[in-house]
Amino acid sequence: GGPVLRNLAVAANGTIYVAAAACSAVLRITQEGAVDVALQAADSWSPTGVAVKGDDLYVLEYLYVDVEQPREWLPRVRKLSLDGTVTVLATVTKVPE
Repeated sequence: GGPVLRNLAVAANGTIYVAAAACSAVLRITQEGAVDVALQAADSWSPTGVAVKGDDLYVLEYLYVDVEQPREWLPRVRKLSLDGTVTVLATVTKVPE
């Protein structure tokens, strides 16, 4: 149960971004304490790390192919721009041998 918070980053304006793995979302917490979803992952993708550079939010997510075999968790990195555009920057589609 619960959101399973993994990582956080703080933007220059004081906004906090938190990777909520079990919710498949990145949460945004304002300086006033308001919480909302900044970015929602689809399917079996789950965010585990966040970083902020300038106005962009970078999110490390994993696709759980087989939760019993962590070596089979496939990562990707997405970027959320200030204008709301989401871009997949990199995806690993196969575990290296």
